[in-house]
Amino acid sequence: MTDHQHHCHETSKPETSYNDSQKADNNEYDNTEQPVSTNITHQFSFKDADEILHDLCHDQDEQAIKVNKRKQGFQVHHLKELFETKLGAKLVNYEQSTASIVRECCQEFSSDSDEPFYIVNLSHYARQYLQWMHFLGRIHPFYAVKSNPQNFIIEIIAELGGGFDCASSEELNLVRKICGDNFDYATRIIFAHPCKAISHIRQFREAGVQMTVVDNEDELKKLKEHWPEAKVSQ
Repeated sequence: MTDHQHHCHETSKPETSYNDSQKADNNEYDNTEQPVSTNITHQFSFKDADEILHDLCHDQDEQAIKVNKRKQGFQVHHLKELFETKLGAKLVNYEQSTASIVRECCQEFSSDSDEPFYIVNLSHYARQYLQWMHFLGRIHPFYAVKSNPQNFIIEIIAELGGGFDCASSEELNLVRKICGDNFDYATRIIFAHPCKAISHIRQFREAGVQMTVVDNEDELKKLKEHWPEAKVSQ
């Protein structure tokens, strides 16, 4: 992009010359009501702006490349059986575009079908978890089931060794249904509700859950009476 000139014939700030400066020093001109018209030529270089934009885009491209390389570094091949066999996922090439994947999926439906559907990249969830464990390995994550109680998310997190934040008996039952009896409920489940129903306390206790949270004195009294062996997370 080349340099361009923009001509401005009117301005609120007149160009000042040496004679104008002399007039300004003379008080007799202070009260004049005659407007001063000038002709100013402004020159703006688009070349510098274009170079800045190019550098910025280049930096963003470089950052995107780094992010993609980092994501590829967290391999999820060991989850292939889980994805394809248990979750019924379709394996696609990593380099394949989203648009082409959508087209392929659409071709699998009848042309007269109006049923809605969505496409999910299961590897994304696994890589996110692996990145967490890589950079924050000392902090064990507990996924809040209420945020998105999709079965496949719970399956993936359970397979990778993650824990779950359950705030109700319904969420606990969902995890139990998916993870089965061999799941370590004592260390991988937190009953995370600020005001717990006694019936829910009994269910979590019977399931082998040991950890919970409290935020008031009444909850502590409730735990002392109905769940004395509970461990309160800090």
